[in-house]
Amino acid sequence: MGENEQLVPMEEWGKLAPLLKGGAISLPFVQELFLLECDVAGTLYVEHLEEKIAGIQDGSLVSLVREPNNPYDQLAIRVDNEKGEKLGYVPRRKNEVLARLLDGGKMLYGKVVEKATSKHDHWVNITIRIFMRDV
Repeated sequence: MGENEQLVPMEEWGKLAPLLKGGAISLPFVQELFLLECDVAGTLYVEHLEEKIAGIQDGSLVSLVREPNNPYDQLAIRVDNEKGEKLGYVPRRKNEVLARLLDGGKMLYGKVVEKATSKHDHWVNITIRIFMRDV
């Protein structure tokens, strides 16, 4: 590392996120790696989901948040909208490797591919692609 270079402590990364989203900071050697595509699970059980997905469209970013104390799945990964509101979960059958990456400090996030709704039975399907930002 050069004389003027500094490492950014992990606790400071959250402050950089708004800048990274807006493209204000260009980091060298940063790659967006596509990991998988899946439907968000458990949307049927989320209260006020229609309000939480109102602003979501194709390309919207979603956060992936580990829930290691989830009583139903120790590897649970919650999917949140940009306001931090729960939309559902990464399906259990696809969350093991992603949970290990998040636990290891990797930066994972999702992008909405498709949002489909049915007004008759309040069914909502959100398809996301999950990426890792590798620095």
